[in-house]
Amino acid sequence: MKPIWRLSLEAERLGRGELVSPLAVEGPRDTQEIIKSFNRMNERITRTVDYQIGLLRSLAHDLKGPLAGIQRLVGSVGPDNARNQIEAHLTRVQNNINSIMSFSRAVMRDGDFEPIDLALLLDVVIEERCELGDLAQMADAEPVIVTCRVNAIQRCLFNLLENACKYGGAAHATVSKDGGEAVITVDDNGPGIPEDELEHVFQPFARLATDVPGSGLGLAIVKTIVADQGGSIRLLNRPKGGLRAELRLPLYRED
Repeated sequence: MKPIWRLSLEAERLGRGELVSPLAVEGPRDTQEIIKSFNRMNERITRTVDYQIGLLRSLAHDLKGPLAGIQRLVGSVGPDNARNQIEAHLTRVQNNINSIMSFSRAVMRDGDFEPIDLALLLDVVIEERCELGDLAQMADAEPVIVTCRVNAIQRCLFNLLENACKYGGAAHATVSKDGGEAVITVDDNGPGIPEDELEHVFQPFARLATDVPGSGLGLAIVKTIVADQGGSIRLLNRPKGGLRAELRLPLYRED
């Protein structure tokens, strides 16, 4: 049963988004075939994710050069109203490119999984948002340990808190445990989101509030990172008003 036990362990690691080396093909014939199938699946998934990330990075990089050239020529364009409109459009394109680059960096598997106290990590992000002038707070919490790529999850928390403050006026966060999962909730005081749009807002470049600056990639980054690390994210309208973002990650466990 040792090959089966090792296969189960590595499948769990793959599901959390960790890089998994090919398993040694051993054991009875049926077990060997299962291990071969797992190795092929692991290779395809890794290759696909690496390709998609590389494509995003290349796209953003290739667009920056021509855009910089256009921006240098704007000064020679007149009259002023036309130049101002061009500059506004270029700024929007530049912001989108920066967001794409941030997205590609955020989802890169360039960090090792390590245990971290989510309560402590959230407290750090809360302080950062407050230093930026946002109204953000968290309830007292006991240590909640998960294994994750710390920088990526910190980016998720930053995005969720930023959205709550930007669209809902303030953010109130909690950290708790639910069975084998860590649960972070971020509540705001905003108008919420129509029920039929709760999933749509996770799509890249999806935006509901066009009068607020943004690229529409914040929640897409969160969704991608959380799924890559074996977790889940959902949005719920609170009964008494406002929106709740609920992020779940597997609790740390000794392998």
